[in-house]
Amino acid sequence: MGPISPGQFGGIFKAYADAMVLYARQFLGDADAEDVVQDVFCRLMRRGLQPNVSVRAYLFQSVRNASISRLRSQTRRRNREQLQAAG
Repeated sequence: MGPISPGQFGGIFKAYADAMVLYARQFLGDADAEDVVQDVFCRLMRRGLQPNVSVRAYLFQSVRNASISRLRSQTRRRNREQLQAAG
């Protein structure tokens, strides 16, 4: 686990970004999938360190978790709005 240089990060992004968006689309719509993937890559960049596991495994797990969190948030918002509209 060492620091990620800008060149390494660019290589990681080029290698995995498209696959991560396709994976996120299994859970979310197009725009939300792209947002989730962008958030995951931004977190990786801010972290500045390579993950303890393979980068590919880290990205798949992170995108999955972020997608599920986004779905839960959307469901809570939808339920709250329906309660407001009904009440």
